[in-house]
Amino acid sequence: MILLLITTVPTYTYTVSTQKVPMQFAPPEASGIGYVVSFAIGASIVTILLWILRFCHGWYKNDGHSMMHAYNSLPPLHLKIMWAPGGLAGTLWSIGNIASMVSVQNLGEGVGYSVTQASMVSLVRFNLLCWKFESATNAVM
Repeated sequence: MILLLITTVPTYTYTVSTQKVPMQFAPPEASGIGYVVSFAIGASIVTILLWILRFCHGWYKNDGHSMMHAYNSLPPLHLKIMWAPGGLAGTLWSIGNIASMVSVQNLGEGVGYSVTQASMVSLVRFNLLCWKFESATNAVM
């Protein structure tokens, strides 16, 4: 578990940091808080396209005979159970995303982004210590 954490966090940080464009090079309408709406629309479109792709895969596996079988092969959404925890998780993630953008705008690319990444590493360390995930993993193995 620790080895996975040690290899995953730097890899994630590298891939995310190489995708960011410094805000001074981005057009004014594509930076800051205005980016949140664009990101939300893009994430919604990608999610819908992935569901359609999953439906088409189920239809293809059934040789194109039954659309109802393809629909039933989709994973259930469990909206009655998951609306509150899913909505809370999405809201907290959005608040963190906006706070990350505000910190980069106010503190600069180097300091703001580093603070955001350090907070994620701190959260992972807190969860490992508080919830004792490492000992639970060893008990399962």
